[in-house]
Amino acid sequence: MSDRELLEAAARAAGMEGWTWKDSWGCMKSPPRKSPHGLTHAFWNPLEDDGEALRLAVKMSMHCVDAFPVPSMALIKECGGDEYAATRRAIVRAAAQLGEEQ
Repeated sequence: MSDRELLEAAARAAGMEGWTWKDSWGCMKSPPRKSPHGLTHAFWNPLEDDGEALRLAVKMSMHCVDAFPVPSMALIKECGGDEYAATRRAIVRAAAQLGEEQ
């Protein structure tokens, strides 16, 4: 599967209706939306942007990746219900544990 196909499939899975492929940028482009400066678009490529990848993982409820443990409900609660913070914390904890084991 090409990056384009992969991103289009991920956008569909995430419910990103109306997003289309932009060849010249190698990313997905949002439908036009109003801004103070007229119509604008957002661009999305979680293959290149770790923040977008993290948001996608959380949106898709990917709370388990081989590299880090599942952010449990207790950890999510510890982080004030913020799944993004819980996921970041789980990643940092796993990295720290891996560092100690080396």
